[in-house]
Amino acid sequence: MKKIVATFLIVFCLSFLFKVKGQVYNLKFDGFLDNREYFNPYISPQTIFGNRLSLDFGFQVDSVNSFYAGGSYLYEYGSRGDLIPPDITIYYKHDQDPFLFYFGAFPRDNLVRQPRVLLTDTLEYYRPNVEGAFVELHGDWGYQNVWIDWLSRQTKTKEEVFLVGYSGHLEYSSFFLNTHFLMQHIAGTSDPASSHNLRDNGGFLAQAGFDLSGLFFFDKLSLAAGPVLSYDRLRGVYPLRYYHGVMATLNADYKGYGVHYAFYKGEGQVQAIGDSFYSADQYMRLDTYFTLYQKKNVFIRLAFGFHFLPGNLDYSQQLKVSFNLDNQSFQLK
Repeated sequence: MKKIVATFLIVFCLSFLFKVKGQVYNLKFDGFLDNREYFNPYISPQTIFGNRLSLDFGFQVDSVNSFYAGGSYLYEYGSRGDLIPPDITIYYKHDQDPFLFYFGAFPRDNLVRQPRVLLTDTLEYYRPNVEGAFVELHGDWGYQNVWIDWLSRQTKTKEEVFLVGYSGHLEYSSFFLNTHFLMQHIAGTSDPASSHNLRDNGGFLAQAGFDLSGLFFFDKLSLAAGPVLSYDRLRGVYPLRYYHGVMATLNADYKGYGVHYAFYKGEGQVQAIGDSFYSADQYMRLDTYFTLYQKKNVFIRLAFGFHFLPGNLDYSQQLKVSFNLDNQSFQLK
């Protein structure tokens, strides 16, 4: 709590030094029930049930430069006595088309666009912020971005861990090309009494496809396919290994009701922080979702997932409730 108070005081003081032109706040509530009924050798079942409350204050220096500070708190239902420390949010933002730049601890939502095969979606619940930097170039043609997320500083008891990611989207008429890369570096602890074998792990996904939105009766409709690659090495133990496959996806939406379909075939992927379903040599996923309510700042969606492995079928259900107030102005007294 002392760290949060100190953070707010520092930013308020800086706001006067920089003669800020405006003040805004972002308030967000996310409630979720994510029930994962998995019974296979690749991934464990779990139920994630709780809510996260986030509040950030922003100070506009000018039309392109701003500072934000605040925090968010995850409360998992039934966790009384096992309180989770809050996540600190404090960052600088530069937004001047066609460039976008973040530096600090900032929300990953709507910025990091990595597919599940490379980056597990549980980070949305348990690690909502990127702690590092993000830079993007965008336009009518699409976008290209790269970011770094520092997960842990090396000590005698903690490993040095960081992620470097890249995402790109190029479009021309109805054709598009999506590319993603993720690298995780795990360096071990600094304890001289422990053995240290650095691990290099990461992957790449490229998909070419067609955006058919507006055809037939769909609001959104797209088809894509392309190669998947992961690599893994534990220095001094085993050399660099590669794992190849191919993935096809379909996305369709009509007035908030839709499906997402993904099919993977190839060698089992080895991703230290990816969805473990892709460790199988064949995996098919079908998600159906229903937007129950969407108006102004409130969003409620129900989803059902079906996970097909050879000789096995698993299920998941998800309910999300969001209330979001972005860039609401306020006055300093």
